[in-house]
Amino acid sequence: MRRLSLLALLPLLLAMPPSAMADTIVSFGAVPEGVLPGSTFALAVEVSGVSDLYAFQFDISFDPQVLQLSSVSEGSFLPSVGTTFFIPGSIDNSSGIVSFNADTLVGPGPGASGSGDLAEVTFAAITSGSSPLEFSNLTLLDSQGMDLPAASVASHVVVAAAPEPGMIWLAWGGAFCPLLLLRHRRRRAGGGAA
Repeated sequence: MRRLSLLALLPLLLAMPPSAMADTIVSFGAVPEGVLPGSTFALAVEVSGVSDLYAFQFDISFDPQVLQLSSVSEGSFLPSVGTTFFIPGSIDNSSGIVSFNADTLVGPGPGASGSGDLAEVTFAAITSGSSPLEFSNLTLLDSQGMDLPAASVASHVVVAAAPEPGMIWLAWGGAFCPLLLLRHRRRRAGGGAA
C-alpha cells in the first residue's frame, strides 16, 4: 500500500517546476515602514540557502506611478568569494521594470554558498499608494554552469500619504492649547502675577 502511494505521487513530483522544490530563496530585505512621498530608500535583494552560486540574473517590476528606481548596485555575496563582473541592468521607470540585472564570478573556482545580499536597489517614492515588487526571469547558475533551482518571494512597499501642513498646525494647537489655558487659569488664580 505504501509503495503504491509513492508511485502515485511520482508523476506529480515530476510535473512540478523546479522552483516548487527549491530550498534556495531569492527575496527582498526588510521593507521600510512609513515611507513618505519624496523620500528615497534602499532594499537588499537577498538569497538564502544556496550552494555554489557562481552567477545570477533577475528582473524586478514595480508600480511606476508610486515608485521610481534610482539605482541598482552589487551586493556583497558574490564578491566575498572572488572577482566579479556586475551588470546593473536597464532601468525603465515608464514601464516599472529593471531588466537584466546580472552578476558573475570571473575565473575558475567554486561559487558562494549560504545566504547574503545579491544586490541593492534604491527607490524614490513618488506618491502615496502601494507598489508590488516582483521578480521575473530569475536564473541562478553554479560553477559548472548548471541551473540552480530557486524560488522568489515578492514583496510590496506602501508609500503613506504625507501629512498636510494644516494638520500639523492642528496637532500642535491641540497639544499646546490646554497648556496655555492651564497657565492662564493659574495666573488668574494667583492674582495676575506673572
